[in-house]
Amino acid sequence: GVRLSWVARGMYQFVDYLNRVHDFDELHVVAHSMGGLVSRGSINICAQNRNCDYLTSYTTISTPWNGVASAKNGVKWAPTAVPVWHDLDPDSDYVTTLFDTDLPEGLPFNLLFGFRNDSAFGSESSDGVIKLKSQLRHSAQVDAETVLGFDEGHVSILQNDAVIEKVLATLDRHSSP
Repeated sequence: GVRLSWVARGMYQFVDYLNRVHDFDELHVVAHSMGGLVSRGSINICAQNRNCDYLTSYTTISTPWNGVASAKNGVKWAPTAVPVWHDLDPDSDYVTTLFDTDLPEGLPFNLLFGFRNDSAFGSESSDGVIKLKSQLRHSAQVDAETVLGFDEGHVSILQNDAVIEKVLATLDRHSSP
């Protein structure tokens, strides 16, 4: 429930530490849902510091790039707002500035999304949790080498054989022999 900017900075610092200790040449980032927002924030910090040559590929799955409208309602109406709700608000600084920093030069980015909405509530296209218009934010699509949709829900997408194959193929294609 902590602020996404804090988690992103923590991820950056942890990966930077691991790289200094282990001096690895490759890091593939695969993130689901809010993890995509966190990892993009971390990659942004890395790009701003110009020290992420080890980043090899970046894949996100069902990420709410445009935030989550219910978070805005939670901030407005809940007696006490969970801190992360402030960052998930579609109008938050975190969400609105996420694409102000370019991805590192040459970093392949795959945007995978789900569109199976088995929910009886709401008629807007979604994966049952995250609306398609959030998963398919234009800025994210522009950055992506691949934009690929799957007839899956928000969680079931992680068990889809074609999704797993795409992720593994990306790792194989962008890894050193």
